[in-house]
Amino acid sequence: TDKAEKHVYKVDFTYNNQVKATRYATNGKGIHGGMPTFTAKDLMGSSYNEHHFYTIAFAGGFNGSTTVTSDKQVRINLAEKDCYEIASKENWKAFCDIVNSGQNKIDAKLMRNVDLGSEINMVGNDSKEYGGTFDGQGYTLKLNWDSGSNGYIAPFSVVEGATIKNLRTEGAIRSDSYYLGGLIDEAYGGSNTVANCVSAVNITSSYTSNRCGAAGLVNYVFTYAHVTINDCLVKGSI
Repeated sequence: TDKAEKHVYKVDFTYNNQVKATRYATNGKGIHGGMPTFTAKDLMGSSYNEHHFYTIAFAGGFNGSTTVTSDKQVRINLAEKDCYEIASKENWKAFCDIVNSGQNKIDAKLMRNVDLGSEINMVGNDSKEYGGTFDGQGYTLKLNWDSGSNGYIAPFSVVEGATIKNLRTEGAIRSDSYYLGGLIDEAYGGSNTVANCVSAVNITSSYTSNRCGAAGLVNYVFTYAHVTINDCLVKGSI
């Protein structure tokens, strides 16, 4: 057709000069079908490192609302760091979301003392056990968590093959339920290491129907899990 408003253009999304996805747009409008979604593993294939942190962006700030007036290629930019850096409670929450959404072997470092306040966000879950290396670099995670009737509470909820080192936790955990940990709730499997850590978390459980299951460092080690603890200290009351 000679009507420009009816022309349709192709947008190719490329990574390393290879087309990874294609979308189409009517002249002067945004693309149809929404922006393509990729994971770093999708893009990198065998060179993907599950312990690294990746961010994905589109060249020129291209997004689903960007107007398209001709065929074009949009470059996918992938940035890689050897770990995820945590310097705020927002970073901690984002780290929890990253791990619990499937990137559960990502390494991380605490960059300063962080007060997590009363909002409970935990690393790992029953289907996404944390298996990376977390280096506290001598800094402190402070928390003041009241979980009400919920149990299974600890900064690191479930680990498998994890290393947690040089980290201090302090503050309080309160619950009407059971299985509470000042550092880790459950070591589910694999070989885990806790080194040079201090737990100064005061733990209070009002659960009386059975054992409350509370611990300063690791609350529960499953049958096929192994935990090595080196040079650690528990200072909190239980």
